[in-house]
Amino acid sequence: MDCLNSHFVPSLWTFLIPNQPAPNAAKVRSYNWSVKVKRRNTTGTGSMRHLKVVRRRFRNKFREGTQAKPRKSTNTK
Repeated sequence: MDCLNSHFVPSLWTFLIPNQPAPNAAKVRSYNWSVKVKRRNTTGTGSMRHLKVVRRRFRNKFREGTQAKPRKSTNTK
């Protein structure tokens, strides 16, 4: 069984770029004609294991190893 070609296992490999070497084998083909497929497969529909950490660090200005400053309340009466 050849993992890089779609000839032997069409149910597993046809959604990947067929007949490509290993670095490009995991890229999913996209032709930009279906709105529904874009909505189903876009960023944020999965677990976003790395991006949700980067997003949180971005909001904190990528501080590491420091204590966060206490926020002052905005409702002063």
